[in-house]
Amino acid sequence: MVTQAALDLQTLPDDPETLKRLVRQLAGDVGARDQQIAEHEQQIQLLRHYLALLRRHRFGRRSEKLTEGQLLLELAVAIQEPPKTPAPPKPPSSKPAEPKKGHGRRMIPADLLRLPLVHEPPAEAMHCAACRKPLSKIGQESCEQLEYEPAKLYVIQHIRPKYACDDCEANVVIADPQTAPIDKALPGAGLLAKVLVDKYADHLPLYRQAKIWGRQQVWIPESTLCGWVGRAAELLAPITEAIKQDVLASKVIKTDDTPIRVLDPAIEDKIRTGRLWPYVGDRAHPQVFFEYTPSREEKWPERFFNGYRGYLQGDFYPGYENICADGKIKQLGCWAHARRRFYDAQTTDQERALVALTYIGKLYDVEREAKDLSAADRQRRRQHQSRPILDDLKAWMEAQMVLPESPIAGAMRYVLGGWEALTRYVDDGDLSIDNNECERDIRPVAIGRKNWLFAGSDEGGRRAAILYTLVLSCRKSGVNPFEYLRDVLLRVSRHPASRVAELMPRNWKPPPPLPDPPDPAASPP
Repeated sequence: MVTQAALDLQTLPDDPETLKRLVRQLAGDVGARDQQIAEHEQQIQLLRHYLALLRRHRFGRRSEKLTEGQLLLELAVAIQEPPKTPAPPKPPSSKPAEPKKGHGRRMIPADLLRLPLVHEPPAEAMHCAACRKPLSKIGQESCEQLEYEPAKLYVIQHIRPKYACDDCEANVVIADPQTAPIDKALPGAGLLAKVLVDKYADHLPLYRQAKIWGRQQVWIPESTLCGWVGRAAELLAPITEAIKQDVLASKVIKTDDTPIRVLDPAIEDKIRTGRLWPYVGDRAHPQVFFEYTPSREEKWPERFFNGYRGYLQGDFYPGYENICADGKIKQLGCWAHARRRFYDAQTTDQERALVALTYIGKLYDVEREAKDLSAADRQRRRQHQSRPILDDLKAWMEAQMVLPESPIAGAMRYVLGGWEALTRYVDDGDLSIDNNECERDIRPVAIGRKNWLFAGSDEGGRRAAILYTLVLSCRKSGVNPFEYLRDVLLRVSRHPASRVAELMPRNWKPPPPLPDPPDPAASPP
């Protein structure tokens, strides 16, 4: 190390070798200082990147649509697009064309009850102001107003008369007891279905539901509601097992996981993290099966995929590599995950990030154009248009010189490291470019946990998985979850176990409409 005395210009030595040694020491100090400055600048850049992500997550919009720098995005890279293959003409359809959805007020459903209210002018206005003759009706004007009346609770009294012989007072006859969702419990099927839909479809915690019922002078403790949910989940569990087997028959299964907080009195913090794993079937099996696990260990998805043959699409969770190691299951990547990394990297390297986003945007353009094609035509379109874009993107990334620890380098490593899984979709028209369908099915869980906050136990997590399976499978099949649950809660206990698949949402047939409930205001006969 060069000391201050050695650097004093008045006391420099005359020996050339000593002077050379001092110069080498000074050069080394400058190099070390430059390296330290470069490391600090890189650290500052990363901290700014994390701060920008945090601010966007906390205060900004979550959408990844590009607004700023859009012109730069288009000019950043010139991609030689191959000539587009025109889509084959669609065969004429016998169905009438559906009217386009407008942006104004939608029509009120025609099957809603309509109560006509006639508003007559005042009596003094019913005579002509000139000759005083009575006025005659020449027409009318009408408009509709949508009104709401709070739902009404009512009590069904199941009365079973007894009959016997008058002479021998024997042979007593009585009707069989009525079927109830939960034996010796208060709720009917409609009430129980509403509790389940309010919590798992509309994210309304049970304590809030108890308060709502209290406003109608019906006091149902939260603990009672919790017991109803548990009993209903046990009753419906065979249907979810049938959904699991249906999903496992898919050619491709999309999956992910999301954390939920679970109460655990045995640990110090009293709360630990469990996981909900959605497994989404393909187009031929449009259902989703949720599984709860107490941890994120890879043994859980390994257990689910044991014996499966097909495609697994998700993020690059390390456990999936072991599942796909023997080649019986092929892994598919998700370009939405890759795109998100480049989108976030704009905070430190906007130019390169926008170049990558342009390439990925072109891939999605091909998908939008091919979404209505058959699987074979979609595969040919991808080979002709998407494959050259992917080759150009890979060559561009491999030619870049970036700092190893920078966000843009991390995004490129993510894509290049999973290149085979990310590009496998091009070879099969039945496969998807991303895993967004699964992420959409996770979103209701993310919204719900902000309201119900945590599961009371591992058993509570399993019940949540059962009910999310049914509610979200109803959504994928276009089934009203309330009508579905109200029906199957009465049928599942007496339905043959060998035909339980008939009660899955995608196979369910609505029963005949129920009679209107009695009017509580009407007098008894």
